[in-house]
Amino acid sequence: MSQEGYGISYVVGESRLWFHVSAYTSCTKTSVPQMKEALKKALLDMYQICFADPSLGRAVTKKVFSIMRTD
Repeated sequence: MSQEGYGISYVVGESRLWFHVSAYTSCTKTSVPQMKEALKKALLDMYQICFADPSLGRAVTKKVFSIMRTD
């Protein structure tokens, strides 16, 4: 991880995706809360794209994911 960047790790489970976002607190250029929101928006956008097209929707198993924050 760069001292002026982010570290993002993830785990894919049967019905969940877990993400861990980290950054050095000494860097004034990064914001974990803003990165978390950007990641959340990107994931939800991809979900909407996959199920907007009926042919794609049939090929993908639709599961409901919730966005949770754990500290």
